Amino acid sequence: SLKKINGYIIIKVPSSNSMLINQLNKANITFLYAGGTVCYYSNKQNEKGFNDDSLVIKMASTEDKLKYRSDLIELGRKSFEKYFGQYHISYITREKAPLIYENWVEEYLNDEEDNLFVAFIDNRVVGFMTFNETVYANEIVLGGIDSEFRNKKIYERMIRYITKYSLEKEKITTISTQLDNFFVQRAWVNIGYKPYYSFYLFHLNA
Repeated sequence: SLKKINGYIIIKVPSSNSMLINQLNKANITFLYAGGTVCYYSNKQNEKGFNDDSLVIKMASTEDKLKYRSDLIELGRKSFEKYFGQYHISYITREKAPLIYENWVEEYLNDEEDNLFVAFIDNRVVGFMTFNETVYANEIVLGGIDSEFRNKKIYERMIRYITKYSLEKEKITTISTQLDNFFVQRAWVNIGYKPYYSFYLFHLNA
């Protein structure tokens, strides 16, 4: 029973499971609704050309994670300053929300696994994306782009790079975002991604 659990709990409820949503509404527990998430996948990629420039995207080595650590943490902090996700919607975690995302970036930097792609322009860090690799799929988890370079379509190019990386390993790529984040969803569809799952987020401060 949720009433017997102590701690801060995040509950993901499939949007298609109306019976479970109904039971939560009847549970006589005060939940905080923290938005919804939609998930996409890709097992192909629509090709698109870009103007030649100095953009370089690569998997970050252990040495790269050490060398560019402060730059990546700073870019992560700036990327999520204006982002309004589930931890901002919850008034309990709102104050700590930027720190939560910053710590998330640090976890990938501290991990020795190949789980971080970095984009450079003239040896300057301009973007990053973290991902989790499983037997059948690669999940893109976090991404941050330097706002000074948004006209370079770095976000789309990084998604395409990781998608190609996955396809070469005969894996699908998955990615998710808030239900109302239509801008990035349009970019995913243009690349070849399709929605396959969505869920609602409820927080419980038990």
